[in-house]
Amino acid sequence: MSTSPRAGDIDRLATLAGRVVGATSGLISLLDDEGELTVLGRDVVATGEPLLVEDAGAHPLLGRHETVRRLEIRGFAGIPLLDDEGRPLGALCVVDARPRAWTNDEEELLTEIAAAVVTRLGLHRAVELAREAAEERQAVLASSLDCIVVMDDEGIVHEWNPAAEVTFGWTREEAIGCRLGDLIVPEEQRQRHEEGLARAARTGESRIIGQRLRLSALRKDGSTFTSELAITRHERGGRAFFTGTIRDLTEIVRAEDEKAAAESRYRSLIENIPLVTYMNSVEEPFRSLYM
Repeated sequence: MSTSPRAGDIDRLATLAGRVVGATSGLISLLDDEGELTVLGRDVVATGEPLLVEDAGAHPLLGRHETVRRLEIRGFAGIPLLDDEGRPLGALCVVDARPRAWTNDEEELLTEIAAAVVTRLGLHRAVELAREAAEERQAVLASSLDCIVVMDDEGIVHEWNPAAEVTFGWTREEAIGCRLGDLIVPEEQRQRHEEGLARAARTGESRIIGQRLRLSALRKDGSTFTSELAITRHERGGRAFFTGTIRDLTEIVRAEDEKAAAESRYRSLIENIPLVTYMNSVEEPFRSLYM
């Protein structure tokens, strides 16, 4: 048995440890456990080496624990669980209801099982870290105000965040697995897009990777808009992937056009006034500008 919830394969290794040596039960105690048997694992970790005791009740270290007396633990064998850098993770413990002398073969068997436990714990930790990283990545994608789109070296969409759904009109389910060029690249630009993708995938070189560009983009309804595009390249599993961050510049372009139009009207007004126009500065030194 184990003293905290974890994967079944870890518990099975603890059970196996008890069976192979013919003991009452086996358990795995980790340093962050809070179960009543954890104290036994801590004693094993404290010694820093295998702790094999014929009679736990008479042992100066184990015998002082109320758990040993209440559960009538007699034979006890504990193997420290250490990571690759020698840091303690916990202990593999085997307990018996009768006093017993442990053999060298039994110690070797328990040591091998303890090594298997450490390996499994490492795998579980790696899976947990990968899951946390994936959750964090999804949170970033979901909260981003910019469109984030990921495609592979064949132009197939692998990621499509909520902002992309709103901007382009395609849902994530519709976009995943489709060619990106067919979804967001205007038809007259697709050939150049495909040629650039093939070159970047083949050579790793591209004139647009790592830059911010203004390009025309296509919505699901067939309308186009000016976008700002930034692309990065990374490899996974021997394949090239490209992440595009896309921003809708519709409002910015409209504001720029309005500003340019206002400036044009002002220049036209000044150029067509038949009288001399001048401007005075009211601050010293006085200045006049004649046009």
